[in-house]
Amino acid sequence: MAQVHSRTLFHSPLVSVRDVCCRPASSACSGEEYSSGNQLVFPRAGLFVQHLPRTQVVADPNHVLFFNADVPYRVSHPVPGGDDCTVFDFAPDVLREALSRYDPSVRDRPHTPFPHTHGPSAPRVVLLQQLLRRRLHFGNDDALAAEEIALEMLDRVAADAHCVRGLKPARFRHATEQAHRSLVQATQAVLGERFRTPLSLTAIARAVHSSPFHLARVFRRHVEIPIHRYLHRLRLRAALECLADGAGDFTQLALDVGFASHSHFTEAFRREFDIAPSHFRRVM
Repeated sequence: MAQVHSRTLFHSPLVSVRDVCCRPASSACSGEEYSSGNQLVFPRAGLFVQHLPRTQVVADPNHVLFFNADVPYRVSHPVPGGDDCTVFDFAPDVLREALSRYDPSVRDRPHTPFPHTHGPSAPRVVLLQQLLRRRLHFGNDDALAAEEIALEMLDRVAADAHCVRGLKPARFRHATEQAHRSLVQATQAVLGERFRTPLSLTAIARAVHSSPFHLARVFRRHVEIPIHRYLHRLRLRAALECLADGAGDFTQLALDVGFASHSHFTEAFRREFDIAPSHFRRVM
């Protein structure tokens, strides 16, 4: 019998992320299992074989697996050592929106949204996955960033899985492009007004009458940085202005411009401007 350990790294209305470690007692095939939800599973180390009713899938770090909740499967480990994976559970409406760009019929089968068993795990996706895990393991409490990184991973994984099978999303019309630009500008206005307060992707999307997945994808495409980084820069530039005007209490300044702590603010300031806030104040 396999030893399975699971650790939840993040949970929000849009996505849950957890690390799963499996150490089987033998290479024999497991009993029949069902996924607890419609999940993206990223093997990070080791190898296992997923035995489905009509096919088998070799799972290693070069692939991402798609688990439909209603489909039974078994697992075997032909290579000793077991496996380590990161599992993403997206909200059903997020999954439908991401996948329906390539397969509109997904809206008619909400319980089995994934048309494929697996797809490639491209270099950018692997880097995003490890970036997100590192942020979450070290206690970074920026929920907006975690949600955006996870949604970008979903977007890229869906695109790659369909692209290798010759399927592409519909092209945008000119009118759609104009609507996208208007959406970006509305989002920038919301961020400019509310950057000092905690913001979730859901709250921002609601303010501009969009879905979180659509907003994150459109904003990243047009502005070339994600929303959380744009927000981050607004906060840091506001802090820089306050420092230039003589602000001296770094903890209060950090809280005033939207950072959770003095240390988080100081680290972000140094990364953005290549100078510590205390040093900047001394040279002013």
